[in-house]
Amino acid sequence: MPIARWSVPNTPKEWLLRGGENKYLLRALARRQGLLPEAISGRKKFGASIAASWMDEDKSFREFARDTLLAAGRVRGVSAR
Repeated sequence: MPIARWSVPNTPKEWLLRGGENKYLLRALARRQGLLPEAISGRKKFGASIAASWMDEDKSFREFARDTLLAAGRVRGVSAR
């Protein structure tokens, strides 16, 4: 099966999360094939809150995001109010 045809919705849940480890299948393949060091493939998930903080501070980005999301809702017939 080509990788482009693979998708998360078609993946069994136990391949996505097992024993508290997220992305189980991806991490297991990386370990098995030696694609990533154990320190990387075995580490816990972490966020990027610092990198994303500019989105809250940038007024023009907030306006762009709001307008884009509201426009998408109007196309689908969803009202913002």
